[in-house]
Amino acid sequence: MSRRSRPLAFLLKVNITNDVKSTRTLSALPPGQKAVVQRVGGPRALRRRLMEMGLLPGTEIEVIRAAPMRDPIELSLRGYRLSIRLAEAAQVTLAPPVELSSTVATDDHALEQAA
Repeated sequence: MSRRSRPLAFLLKVNITNDVKSTRTLSALPPGQKAVVQRVGGPRALRRRLMEMGLLPGTEIEVIRAAPMRDPIELSLRGYRLSIRLAEAAQVTLAPPVELSSTVATDDHALEQAA
C-alpha cells in the first residue's frame, strides 16, 4: 500500500490516552477551559487546513463542549465556533498555562506608573 493511499488516521498515529505529561494538547483540554495555541502539528494537509480555520500559534481558544464520546469537540476562537475531530485536536499543542493574576497585576502597575 503506498503512502498516498493510506487513510489520514494512519498518518496521524495518535495515542490520545497516553499524552506526554510535559506537553498539553487540545484533545486533553476539558470543556470550559481556555488555552493558547503553541504549535499545530500533523501532516502538511491537516496543518494547513487547521491554520486556515484560524488555529494559529498565539490564538486563544476555549473548549465549549464535547460529544458524548468526546469526538468531535466544539471550540470557540476568533469570534466563531469550530468543531474538529479528537484526532485532529491531538495535533494542536497548547502553551503552558500562565498565572493570570500576576500578569494582570503587573500590567495594572505599569499603567499606574505611566499615568
